[in-house]
Amino acid sequence: MADGIEETAIQDLVAPAGDVDLVSAMLDLGGFVHGDIDTVVNTFQAPYFGGATSVDAAGLASGVIVRAGTDGSGNHVVATSADSGATWVTSPASGGSGPGTVTVSANGANVVWAPDGVTPRRSGDTGSTWADVVGLPVGARVESDRVDPRLVYGLAGGTFYRSNDGGATFAAVAGGLPAEGNVRFAAMPGSIGVLWLAGGDDEGAYGMWRSTDAGSTWSAVAGFDAADTVGFGRAAPGALTPSIYTAAERDGVRGVYRSIDGGTSWERINDDEHQWGWIGADIEGDPDVFGRVYIATNGRGIIVGDDTEAAAPADWNARTVYTTGDVVTYAGAQWRASWWTQGQKPGDAYGPWQQIAAEPSGVAAWTSSRIFVAGDVVSHGSHLWRAKWWTRAQEPGASPWGPWEQIG
Repeated sequence: MADGIEETAIQDLVAPAGDVDLVSAMLDLGGFVHGDIDTVVNTFQAPYFGGATSVDAAGLASGVIVRAGTDGSGNHVVATSADSGATWVTSPASGGSGPGTVTVSANGANVVWAPDGVTPRRSGDTGSTWADVVGLPVGARVESDRVDPRLVYGLAGGTFYRSNDGGATFAAVAGGLPAEGNVRFAAMPGSIGVLWLAGGDDEGAYGMWRSTDAGSTWSAVAGFDAADTVGFGRAAPGALTPSIYTAAERDGVRGVYRSIDGGTSWERINDDEHQWGWIGADIEGDPDVFGRVYIATNGRGIIVGDDTEAAAPADWNARTVYTTGDVVTYAGAQWRASWWTQGQKPGDAYGPWQQIAAEPSGVAAWTSSRIFVAGDVVSHGSHLWRAKWWTRAQEPGASPWGPWEQIG
């Protein structure tokens, strides 16, 4: 009954900011660069992949994509593209037992590859030449910070590793994380050092954890009996952080869950009629479309889900009473109430309303009315800035003694 039918077992996904909707890695077919998810495209070519295990895209450098897989000659290689997949540079074969995982730094300058069975390696020239990294064990899983190009992360045997120099050297910074089972972790777009981890097995630790200090410390996320993968997508209108998606069991119910408030509350977004078997390989939200989620299945390809109830917030009304956290639309922008208000029009830099906006990368766009606290990262004037302390209505770059430091 299965003659002529090829299973599409998805191994990894990435939804880059920019012109490409999605990049997929799958067994047997290799994978695709989906410039438009509604358009049929050819599988990976030049180099052709007979199977792929890992894909990534630079958090800030639009168009930089990497993929790890097995080429047509059976070699385990990495391919790097700086033009959204139009052309690729192919690495030398790894010599390991499998392609493993690959990641690219936030600015697209460095690629770190951890093939199965051999020492992880790093390239600073788009994959043409490679050197062994120091301090990261064989078999590690690697990911990059989405904002700080110096930060690259690894996980092996329940120990978390961090590089502060773009992946050249690593050091163990935390232990006690799940050492067995399917374990995935990811860095949140728009923030530095904010990480989420999901995985484990029934015989040991199993659930979801969060770090806000680049992996040095971790705290369990309450309510999850088990979790298998975690990813991020465009923030809900007026929300302060990207949406978080996970395939998990929460309060005894298996499903796909989403949080739009940084993990404080969760909503199941599938139902019992839409389960798709094993969906723990990866999950990604779309950085451009709020409510769109891509789910990797183990044989049924990529499930695309859209929130049909997602809509722009209601227009501001002078007669309506608003309380903290309410979101409205005014003059084509989204505004979030900082406290109780009625009849106070959005737009005053010191008033009750904060204008909330973000780049496709997830980095907040600076607005004069929004409140920022120490560590927040914003985009303004073609640069990235990090807040040194609480600030509002103080423009980045306006004063060398002000609350902002330029970081990119």
